[in-house]
Amino acid sequence: MRFPALALAAQGADVEVSTKGPSVLWDREWSGDMAPLDVHVVGLAEKPDADVVVIQRPGRAHWAELIPHLQAAGCRVVVDCDDDFDAIPAGNVARGEYDPRVMPRHNRDWIRKACDLADLVTVSTLPLAGRYGRHGRVAVLPNLVPDAYLSIQGETIENTIGWSGSVDTHPGDLETVGTAVRDTLAEHADWRVHVVGTGKGVAKRLRAPEVSATGRWLPFGEYPVELARLAVGIVPLARSRFNEAKSCLKLMECSAVGVPTVAAPTPDNQRLHAHGIGLLADSPSVWRKQLGRLVGDADFRAEVAETSRAAMTAFTYTQWCDLWMAAWESAVERKAAA
Repeated sequence: MRFPALALAAQGADVEVSTKGPSVLWDREWSGDMAPLDVHVVGLAEKPDADVVVIQRPGRAHWAELIPHLQAAGCRVVVDCDDDFDAIPAGNVARGEYDPRVMPRHNRDWIRKACDLADLVTVSTLPLAGRYGRHGRVAVLPNLVPDAYLSIQGETIENTIGWSGSVDTHPGDLETVGTAVRDTLAEHADWRVHVVGTGKGVAKRLRAPEVSATGRWLPFGEYPVELARLAVGIVPLARSRFNEAKSCLKLMECSAVGVPTVAAPTPDNQRLHAHGIGLLADSPSVWRKQLGRLVGDADFRAEVAETSRAAMTAFTYTQWCDLWMAAWESAVERKAAA
């Protein structure tokens, strides 16, 4: 949500990015940087200087409690959801964080309640529109990339098959490639796996003999530069309702920074691939074939990288940020019409 908002602000739109949130009244005093989950919002301490307030991933009960107060003060509320929180798979560390039985005041039910209360819901894919916008007040705003990604030139880590992520939040995804990575590395002994992330557990799941890693999560400024250092990228995703609702963001990011990438054929990855971006693989045998082509043929690798990056010039926030402004403004117009 930061990237389209910043792009709009750079173009002169009256948009402000805030990490503080509205000033509210609580049912009791508390201390610290973040309100405890067991306190309740009872009103606004001050009306925000905004016609529209945009909230993302409102898992905390506080947001659903706050929305009616914002609306009563004349602010329209937009809630953004970029994952299907009702379908987080078993084994994903986030599953418990959004389970109402585990976290009564921070869970998926509060996200749904916030969406039901909102003047507009925005999502990144069509399946998410069906999940959170069944009331009809919904807009699909596909994920894109900042323009800066297209000019990043990373110092390539030679002969690396790279993945960005954590096995803690991707249970079962890496396993979908079967032995494809292992077999590819066996045929090309000078290649290895590199992970943008901690790297924990990746070697076991990919059956790879050696894995290097950044060893930590990276801030926004460093992330695309490190991603651009990969020689080949992979975006494996298991077939699940959760992944079917995912956006093609990872394939976009890799392609925009010049990394030739093989991805699972989720609906949104297929949509992006139709524009000539990346390669798709729907089985271990196809994964092996696609990786073999990229790893074994430097000219083909360069061709996929160049073609994909050129196509990604059509998918930047600077070009399409007006879609976000139109959606946010529609929340005001819809309320006025009602």
